[in-house]
Amino acid sequence: MMDRRDFLKLAAFSGMSVLTPNLLADQNGGALYTEGLFFINVFAGGGWDVTMFCDPKGHIDGGLSQEYQTGDIQSTGNISYAPPTPNFPANNNQHFFEKYASELLIVNGIDTTTNAHLAGTRYAATGNLQSTSYPSFAALYAATKSDGNSLPLGYLSYGSVYANTANLLPVSRLQDVDSLRRLVDTNVHREGARFRSEFSTQRVAEALKKQNEKQTKAQFHPRTKRNMATLYTAQLSARKLKELSRHLPATLPESPFERQIVLSLAACAAGICISADLELGGFDSHDNNEARQSVLLDEYTKGIELLLERAETLNIRERVLVMMTSEFSRTPVYNTTGDQIGKDHWPVNSAMFIGPGVPGNKVVGQTTEGHFAMGFDPANHVAIPYVEDQTLRITPRHISESLRKFTGISTSENAKKFALKDGDVIDIFQA
Repeated sequence: MMDRRDFLKLAAFSGMSVLTPNLLADQNGGALYTEGLFFINVFAGGGWDVTMFCDPKGHIDGGLSQEYQTGDIQSTGNISYAPPTPNFPANNNQHFFEKYASELLIVNGIDTTTNAHLAGTRYAATGNLQSTSYPSFAALYAATKSDGNSLPLGYLSYGSVYANTANLLPVSRLQDVDSLRRLVDTNVHREGARFRSEFSTQRVAEALKKQNEKQTKAQFHPRTKRNMATLYTAQLSARKLKELSRHLPATLPESPFERQIVLSLAACAAGICISADLELGGFDSHDNNEARQSVLLDEYTKGIELLLERAETLNIRERVLVMMTSEFSRTPVYNTTGDQIGKDHWPVNSAMFIGPGVPGNKVVGQTTEGHFAMGFDPANHVAIPYVEDQTLRITPRHISESLRKFTGISTSENAKKFALKDGDVIDIFQA
């Protein structure tokens, strides 16, 4: 008996149009992503200071350096967060965590084992520190859910986020919404005049559809038929992109970071995007740490709020899984270079998740008073003292493995092809 994957391969070879359960055909015969989760990774590029955010510590004389005291740490439910400080009273943490704590899963004490930007970014994205051939989780997820069906913006990536696709699908890097709008309707001249009427445009579309149907039935070589089908898919893409414009706000944000958010969500709502890697950069605060981190964390949390509220407006909030992380964090003590002291790279990180099915009001993992990663007991799902060579620590591999399981792609052919290291399992989404 022929299994599903063999059937899909044969169908693709013969030029047949077959869509997976995650995709439905639009009125023009192309594929749209109509069910299943969207995955959006919001990356704090450069290394955020989690002790000013979701893993607060407070000031200890001769030890951990912070502008606030341990007794000033705030909390809501099971989640603790860094408070406003005298120099930065506009800190957005309280508003953010009080609004979303019930939905947030925070993972602290992630051992990245590296202080290098490129390696840390790659490890956070793929769950594999050594190999440069692994796809990012966002790419792996989009490729698996589309299963070979082409979407115009199936996987979006911005900034310097690690965006290797391992040739599973194309990556789209689209920064300029105005350029997109010009690309969406190639029938419109720059000054607004149209090259042909809407009636003519529709007749062309109907002619292309009939031509494709005729070619599919004709006795061409299978490779020729496959190439024809690919051409027809490309011809439909512009019309799919046009659908995206209906989901953009009337006025676009000035902030490039916020533009990433509204564009990605519009593409998701239009059914032409499955996953996106977004980035807010500038967190590499070797100097002036408190000022830089405070400003950026404010922008970051307000961006997450925009993302969730915009998803609600577009009626896709219950399909959006958001991951928030960075390549690593900042040292627990200040450096001594320059007048405006900063913090250097530190291989102990955090990640946060929000979305349907994510256990909220929960913190997994822990760090010590001096911000060192503690061990983790996967059987009881609790942090324990770390003993070298005897105790596990949560790593980016565990995060990626948990994401694969949570999103239902862990047994897919793509996941097997890019299997992560065998051994200990920590499921961060365990309820």
